[in-house]
Amino acid sequence: MKTEEEYFVLLEDLKWDTSYLKKFCQELDPESWYEFSCGGIRWTMREDSLSKRTECTNFKKTTFFKELGNLFNYPLNKADIFFTKTPPPGIPPHVDRNRAVAINIPVLGKLSDSPMVWFDSFDKKNIVAECNHLHNGNPTAVLFDPSKIHGVLNDDDNERCLLSIWWRDITFSEALSEHKKGKFLNKDFIKECHYFSCGTN
Repeated sequence: MKTEEEYFVLLEDLKWDTSYLKKFCQELDPESWYEFSCGGIRWTMREDSLSKRTECTNFKKTTFFKELGNLFNYPLNKADIFFTKTPPPGIPPHVDRNRAVAINIPVLGKLSDSPMVWFDSFDKKNIVAECNHLHNGNPTAVLFDPSKIHGVLNDDDNERCLLSIWWRDITFSEALSEHKKGKFLNKDFIKECHYFSCGTN
């Protein structure tokens, strides 16, 4: 496998109120979820018809999400925050045309059984990196490069749900560089947060 850092990095220091986020997600109005469809623009022709990924962007922006919007040293557009559910069998290889860098925050599911993976081509022949959103058994946020060919392998995790955020004006390499320097997270702001904390505080 290639260096995982070419594709993702675990944000091990970032902590959040997992019980709050889980409860919030479970109480979302079922009618606020919609089936994700991009008209075949980003997906490959090998898309599995059983993969019915759903998303939710229509939810109340509580204090949790207001804090999330100011958590990083790059402004976050509240329109670029959404919940996403990926049932079995997962998501086929694809690239995100409008997301240069993103973060996935685990919410629900057996994430060790539904890893995010990167491929060397659209035909799924070789996996070059794999991430299960866990570190030492704990849910872990993941900063990743959605412009590289990626997907989800989900054998039996029907609950799998993530909170995903992304930026339009920075690249993964830029975000990774700032993360290595300890400047990606707004650590001064985190000290005042109710729902978030940082291991380096």
